[in-house]
Amino acid sequence: MIKKVKAKTYYAPTRGRRYLTLRGAISAEAGAIIKARHPTEPSYEEYGRIILPGFHWRYDIGRSDVLHRRLCRIIKAAYLTQDNQITSSPDIEAGETYEAVYPFVITRWTIYSDGENGETTGEDIQSWRPGCHVYDNPDGGVSVAEGIGSCLFTVISVHRPGNYPERVFYTRKWKGPDGKVFGKNDLKITTTGNFRRMLKGYRYDYDIELKEVSADSIYEEKIPF
Repeated sequence: MIKKVKAKTYYAPTRGRRYLTLRGAISAEAGAIIKARHPTEPSYEEYGRIILPGFHWRYDIGRSDVLHRRLCRIIKAAYLTQDNQITSSPDIEAGETYEAVYPFVITRWTIYSDGENGETTGEDIQSWRPGCHVYDNPDGGVSVAEGIGSCLFTVISVHRPGNYPERVFYTRKWKGPDGKVFGKNDLKITTTGNFRRMLKGYRYDYDIELKEVSADSIYEEKIPF
């Protein structure tokens, strides 16, 4: 079933495209900036022989991967500085519930049970779990999400203990991509500054490969996070 969803995107002005992840936008913007400085030149062939080999910055500039990574770091630092100036910190108030976008992945396992004839049977179960899959690659690994949900922070109390930094007492629950809310009611505590950072969502960049969980295979007693 096709669904209409809202998603936050990142715009790379030099590349002229929007991306679902900050990492993708930064990488594309860095590549577009380098390409603008070092335009691509097509190769020229005559009678099946290459007369002019052409030029592409990724293959013909020495240590182009290092150049690309350094430019990515510069672009990311500029974005974070601008984002911190534009985004105002929300007032943390007791009794309020704050929602932050969070990636989810599908967890799969098998539940075994003994049948009437003494035979052991297994049932494949799958459910949503907050977080990402991490895969290794030459750049040091990539995080991949299979769905987008949210993390719900309910503020119980805000208190400043003497001369120490202000603390936030809160509970945390998860809202999976299927809309179901789960999680423990444990009381947690952190500083106000760290709480505001958590409200920005998952702290690492990730790619998205959307998948669906079959309603018939969802395990109702989900893993308590």
